[in-house]
Amino acid sequence: PWWSPPLLLRLVHFASLTVIALDLLLKAHYMGGMRAYCTKPWQQSHVVFTVLMVADFLLTVPFDCQWLRITRLLRPAVIVTRSREIRRVYSVVKDMLPSLRDMTFTLVYLLCVYAAVGVILFSFADDHFGSFGKALLSLFVLSTTDNYPTVMDETLSAAKGSTTATRQAAVALAPVFFVSFLCVGVFFIMPLVLGVIVSAYTDFSKKQVLKDLRKQRQAFGKAYVLLDHSGDGVSLEVWQRLLSNLHLTDDPILARWMFELLDKDGNGVIDAMEFCTLSELLSYDFEFEDLHPAPRTLAVSQAWRTTAA
Repeated sequence: PWWSPPLLLRLVHFASLTVIALDLLLKAHYMGGMRAYCTKPWQQSHVVFTVLMVADFLLTVPFDCQWLRITRLLRPAVIVTRSREIRRVYSVVKDMLPSLRDMTFTLVYLLCVYAAVGVILFSFADDHFGSFGKALLSLFVLSTTDNYPTVMDETLSAAKGSTTATRQAAVALAPVFFVSFLCVGVFFIMPLVLGVIVSAYTDFSKKQVLKDLRKQRQAFGKAYVLLDHSGDGVSLEVWQRLLSNLHLTDDPILARWMFELLDKDGNGVIDAMEFCTLSELLSYDFEFEDLHPAPRTLAVSQAWRTTAA
């Protein structure tokens, strides 16, 4: 029957692939075709992953070849290609890799030096410094400030009762060894690594803001071209009709007041540069008891022109 678990899962899988494929086709159709849609690496990856998953379903399900379902590994990748936030995290990680690589080499060098010294001094503590690999692991754990008393106490306990000069010297140098490692690794190297991560994220955020602002200006430019039929600018009549069609306001007084705010040079039309400040105007919340008194409207208009100039 159709409600049996294997068949039900196939139906759910088929429905999910249908939704993913339709979403891709609709977006490509909206943007003017598949070639226009595949202009960015993320979109190209989305198309490739979708085609592979659909082909995999059509080829393996009819023949019940479950061992061929290799595209199951691509499902998380599809989520990455469709999620803007995950793509941003990926971009941040990619941008910070060069700087983080240098800091990682510094951290590894520090661990290797202290591991070599630790093996020489505390080779009798087999659990933590019995070999170079154990020393590296113990020091890496210490760099996270975890199990610090355990490592140091067990190392010193292994030397208790010994009368050899080597172990006595190791016990005397142990505080200097561990404290210096923590000071250099935890209070110097680790903050630098975190600083690299924060700096990479800040630089990415600045680039993303500039990119979004550029897209916004391009969108306003295209909208302005549609509104400015005569080439002389957007008139008050066109502006009022625009606000009415967008269901922003039908009040002619409010529409005229907003028009005067955008018309900074006061020539009676909104040019392209003035129209691009529309997003700034819409970001403000204006509350008035009455818009009709001219002095108050004029004062607010002058204040807007001063801050937006």
